[in-house]
Amino acid sequence: LRTTDAAELIVDVDGPDAPARLVAVLTERGLAATLDGRRVVVTLESDRVYDVVRDALADEALPVRRLERRTASLEQVFLEAGA
Repeated sequence: LRTTDAAELIVDVDGPDAPARLVAVLTERGLAATLDGRRVVVTLESDRVYDVVRDALADEALPVRRLERRTASLEQVFLEAGA
C-alpha cells in the first residue's frame, strides 16, 4: 500500500455558502480542507481533526448532513498496484 494516501474526512453541510465557509474556517484553524463539489474534504492528519471540525461546525452553526471517514478501497489499491 502507498503510505502517501492519507485518510480523509468528508463533511456534507447544508446551505448555499456553507461548504466554502467551512473550508475557510478549517483552513484558518490549520487544517488541510478543500471543496469537492459541495462536499468538504479534510485530511485526517490526527485525531485532533475531529475536534477542530466539530468546533468549527458548532461555532459557525452549520447544519451537518453527513460526516464520514474515507479511505482507499481494496479495489483502488489493486488498480493502483497494477498501474
